Amino acid sequence: MDIQLTDKQWKEYYINDLFEVSGTKTTPLKELQNKNETDSYYPYVTTKSDFMGIDGFYRYFTEEGGVIVIDSATDGHVHYIWTNFSSSDHVEKLTPKFEINKYIGFFIVSMIKFASKGKFNYGYKFSQSRIRRQKIMLPINEKNEPDYKFMSEYMEHLEKEQIKKYTTYLENSVDTIGGGKKH
Repeated sequence: MDIQLTDKQWKEYYINDLFEVSGTKTTPLKELQNKNETDSYYPYVTTKSDFMGIDGFYRYFTEEGGVIVIDSATDGHVHYIWTNFSSSDHVEKLTPKFEINKYIGFFIVSMIKFASKGKFNYGYKFSQSRIRRQKIMLPINEKNEPDYKFMSEYMEHLEKEQIKKYTTYLENSVDTIGGGKKH
């Protein structure tokens, strides 16, 4: 089954219509390090642009997962965090007003990134008030509401296609390294 974005009608939404926008509890890194034990489960989300903003794992958390986080200190990096976490300063939280899963989260993150690309920087930060006013485009269903089912199916389809692509690549690489012989 081939799912295309062009198969759907789209509508503009304010982020504030879909999410409660708030700050996260700032957790000093030293506090996390003092509470840490041998097993580390929960990500520490910061304003870093890479690794989904994660800067280590700790045993302690202050925030519930299933939210989108936005860096309001630099240029507005956006990530979906599906697990419980703690965070540094300037990490804003978008708590959905609807049922969310990782696929819907990743889809909406990509729409926020598309809508805000190149718009925010050190001098013009993606603050809570700007986040609330930011518009994004989403596919809609026959009731003229966001089509979360489509978003989930589309992203799951992309994931399966990527897994298939890289599995084939790895299998071919192993065959080439092994001289084409199956072991």
